[in-house]
Amino acid sequence: MRVTEQQSYTLLVNNIQRARAKALATQEQISTGKKVIKPSDDANAFDRIVATKSSMAKVDQRLRNLDVARNRLDLTDSALRGVTNVLARIKELAVQFASNTNGASERAIGAREVRQLFLQLQELGNAENAGGQPIFSGTSRHGRAAGVSITAPTVAVPVKIVTGSNDTVTVTVDGTASGTITLTGAASPGLSYTSGASLAAELQKKVNADAALSGAGKSVTVTFETDHFVIASNHNGQTSSVAVTGGNALTSIGFNGGSATTGASAFAIRAVTGVHARNAGGAVISQGTVSNPNAVTLDDYLVKFSAAATFDIYNVSTAVGVLPNSANTGGAVRSDSGVLDPSLVTLDNYEVRVKSIYTVTAGSNDGIRFDPGTGPVTATLAPGAYTGAQLAAQVKTALEAASGAETYTVSFHESTGKFSITNDGSNATALSLLYSNAATTAGSLLGSSGRDQSPIVVGGTVVSDVDTGGLAGVSKQLNVYDTTRATNIFNVTSANNTLIINDDGGTTDTTVTLATGSYTGAQLAVELASKLNASRNAANTAAYTVAYGSVTAGRMTFNNPAGNTNSLIMKFGSAGSSAANILGSGSATVTETVGVSASTLNNDAGYVAYQSGAHIDFDGLRVVLQDGTAGPRNGDVFAVAQGRKVALSNRSYVSGAVIETEGLRFSLRDGATAPASGDLFSLRTGAQYQGDDGFQTIEVGDGQTVKTNQPGNQIFSGPTIDLFASVKNLLAALNGNYGGGIHQGLAGVDVAVDQVSSVQGELGALSNRLGATGGSLDETKVFLSAVLSTNEDVDLVKAISSLTLQQQAIEAAGAILNR
Repeated sequence: MRVTEQQSYTLLVNNIQRARAKALATQEQISTGKKVIKPSDDANAFDRIVATKSSMAKVDQRLRNLDVARNRLDLTDSALRGVTNVLARIKELAVQFASNTNGASERAIGAREVRQLFLQLQELGNAENAGGQPIFSGTSRHGRAAGVSITAPTVAVPVKIVTGSNDTVTVTVDGTASGTITLTGAASPGLSYTSGASLAAELQKKVNADAALSGAGKSVTVTFETDHFVIASNHNGQTSSVAVTGGNALTSIGFNGGSATTGASAFAIRAVTGVHARNAGGAVISQGTVSNPNAVTLDDYLVKFSAAATFDIYNVSTAVGVLPNSANTGGAVRSDSGVLDPSLVTLDNYEVRVKSIYTVTAGSNDGIRFDPGTGPVTATLAPGAYTGAQLAAQVKTALEAASGAETYTVSFHESTGKFSITNDGSNATALSLLYSNAATTAGSLLGSSGRDQSPIVVGGTVVSDVDTGGLAGVSKQLNVYDTTRATNIFNVTSANNTLIINDDGGTTDTTVTLATGSYTGAQLAVELASKLNASRNAANTAAYTVAYGSVTAGRMTFNNPAGNTNSLIMKFGSAGSSAANILGSGSATVTETVGVSASTLNNDAGYVAYQSGAHIDFDGLRVVLQDGTAGPRNGDVFAVAQGRKVALSNRSYVSGAVIETEGLRFSLRDGATAPASGDLFSLRTGAQYQGDDGFQTIEVGDGQTVKTNQPGNQIFSGPTIDLFASVKNLLAALNGNYGGGIHQGLAGVDVAVDQVSSVQGELGALSNRLGATGGSLDETKVFLSAVLSTNEDVDLVKAISSLTLQQQAIEAAGAILNR
């Protein structure tokens, strides 16, 4: 094939152009430092570069995430160091003022500092990041209404919603008022909700279905938290709020009282209202709110109606005084006293009364051998537990029953603990008490040294040889008497609230559990009847009744009405009947037979054994008596009264009117009826968590995230202890000069310190993990940079050398072309 000069010329020009293009590309590589800039440079390398840059972008983002996380953790750690320092100071104060060398005035000084430290803890709990977001609120903050404590619904004790009786509620959510919300119920006896969760779900469903609320875009989340309902707005922040404003279901769901707060902060000061169980009137109290946080004292209050239309408000963060009666002959003294539960206090006056209780047991210590003048006979005492005066009456009855026509006067002397027996002047013969006889088994109860008392002439009197206090069969017991209401007070706790019964013909026993709390005798009778009837066998169609003091003063009487099929058997002797003593039964089974008169228990109700240093709890108060120079004696009395500090005096009641005191706000309105004289309402303060338990997380790897926050309910209000509640209790104990409460507060602070330290340890471990993750990401970034450089960066020496050769080739080709 013949190649012309023109073809050679064209070929040479094309080669020069390609060489120049290649030289330009090499120059671009040298100027940019990159050998692959576009896909056409090297498609495979370009794909590898894009993938590597994508991986590096992820690494860079994760490193930025780590910076954010470290900042959050640093803020959290700084706040928690502050919390630890505050708790350390609170502990110092608790240790200092726990000593009984401090009096009320010294402890009041400590209380003022503890109050400021409480507020400092709240500030730390509300710490914010640079963006103004609280670091301890989880992922959001919600206004809420929190109810008062109710008995948690169970299968055995459900909450029953009765149509038309207790099935309605009205609420306001974020400022929008609902219509009347009707819960799903049934005709009497009602629809049973057997768990807090099921009733919470029903309440949430019905609230969120309300037309007014849903139309305004409002909704709530309802939960049952241990013993109370919480209705929280689903809106986040300061404008979120919930208030339960009305309806006939308030008592059933625990919203006749409670607190309402907004979502402005992670931890809010709250005001919790409540209704006293003994109220005779039907007034309803709103949830409490805080109107002026700066005016809140963190004290607790009692609203007390002095008349149906007049009330006073008292500060009840005060001391509880205990004074021995001047006539006391024993040596017991006050060891401590204070307020246990401000929601239960009444400001009534009380007496702790000590009695010697004489227990007569059939066949053991029930016999008195004596000679009324006609020959020896044995008097038999009825089994039971007696006070001295009651035993004296029983001895008289037994002696006269055994003697025939003779009469005797038997008395008990409170001051000496001795009995006197008089052979009445109307008798015809002398009396001989044969205490040395083996048939006399009751000698110890009567204070006999074992010698006969003979003869006792007509009109003559003999007295016990010794004080009966502390002898066999005689125990020191005490009860609490409310002198304002003229009734005994019964403190039912989880240690004395069960009773084993059988009413199905003897086949299966049932455990009846009384609700814990302080009762008057009449109230305890109502509670007993309620729980007995709640478990009543279907064959017994008529309701059981229980009365206090209706047959014998101070004693419980049970009645199983005629018409019922089965007997009601109360097994007080069973180990499971922990309520036997406080109800007034000896360890015996009481069988209430169908159609026969009611059974009255054989002991006075309300007595408990005296123990030196043991707690005596009632109506929200605690009293501790202990042996001094000696123990208490029969008949000793200790007057108990809580100090009164008036916050508002002689205010006129107007239904629905707003009431404010010391930064707190609430209202009272007529419910089923107006309030009655003597009605009580509580107002307590504290701190409440407004956040959620959500975690803020960052991505540190494909499918791997790390939390960067700790919700406040895992630090301040749980999981082991609510440190705000613990410090508040310490504050109340200092204000009330209550040593036991100070010790409890000290123990609570120790637990709180451990709780915070545990979180600090967890955050430290998390910080270490973030550091290790950051180091790993840095190494990954170095590796990816190397890979990227290999695929993308030009070898400058090689490129310059190549460019030089290319330029020389172009110059040579140009010279040839010019020729």
